[in-house]
Amino acid sequence: MWPSGTSRPGERSWDGADAAGAPLAWRRVASAVAGQRIGRRFVYLPSVGSTNDVARELAEQGEPEGAVVFADAQTRGRGRAGKSPWLTPPYTSIAVSVLLRPPLAPAALPQLGMLAAVAAVDAIRGQTGLGAVIKWPNDVLIAGRKAGGVLVESAVAPGVVRHAIVGIGLNVNVPASALGPLPDAAVPPTSLQDELGVAVPREALLIALLQELDRRYGALVRGEGWAIWTEYRARLAMLGERVTLSQENVIIEGVAEDVAPDGSLIVLLPSGRRERATFGELTLRPSTSSTKFKV
Repeated sequence: MWPSGTSRPGERSWDGADAAGAPLAWRRVASAVAGQRIGRRFVYLPSVGSTNDVARELAEQGEPEGAVVFADAQTRGRGRAGKSPWLTPPYTSIAVSVLLRPPLAPAALPQLGMLAAVAAVDAIRGQTGLGAVIKWPNDVLIAGRKAGGVLVESAVAPGVVRHAIVGIGLNVNVPASALGPLPDAAVPPTSLQDELGVAVPREALLIALLQELDRRYGALVRGEGWAIWTEYRARLAMLGERVTLSQENVIIEGVAEDVAPDGSLIVLLPSGRRERATFGELTLRPSTSSTKFKV
């Protein structure tokens, strides 16, 4: 097990300035969130395959919840659908994973994805003023383009969640053109710098993100999952829009009518029947007259 705020053996640790193209000033981030449940331990890695994998190793070693794993570069990050790598070029973005041991039944795990998506959207809004929204189930969109996403991976036993890893990736100071197309994404990528026109301090954004996560996770632990659902629903894009939902080899077309407290999407079919979806890739129907999103 690695000491707090250190890298794996043989990997260099940094304490650079919070500027575009520089290593994250992780000690200042760790200090800012040290009193929280999420942030009780901060593990910084200059480069790693996947922050989720490192957090899972910590979980399997018995690490208490609240550990944060951050990498300044990620080489084998995973998108939610699993077909595309989530690229994190050095010193440009946020690739962070949080180890949690939530007092939830396995069926309630989607609440973690909801609260993480809300936290990411609110951190971006608060730090940049950009109009970030959530694309069901947990992608972060700005102006109809994907700026980030959430990947929750868990270990469960009958009726018990042993641990959950909440991974969040945000494109911050990297040109979207450098990311290329994402085969399993319904919308093209973007970054905060592309949308804002200037570089965004990653240190301040990461602190805000961890604070938003901590506040909402505390509410969830207190049994206030309804509040998380209310916030999630309010930030969710595409409700009321005609959509196509792809689920493996099944295509569902209809209107995205609502989202249930368990995170499932309620789609009103042309027949009048309602379909509840717990996973899938959502896109606007090409025939829609809405200009809310460009896909």
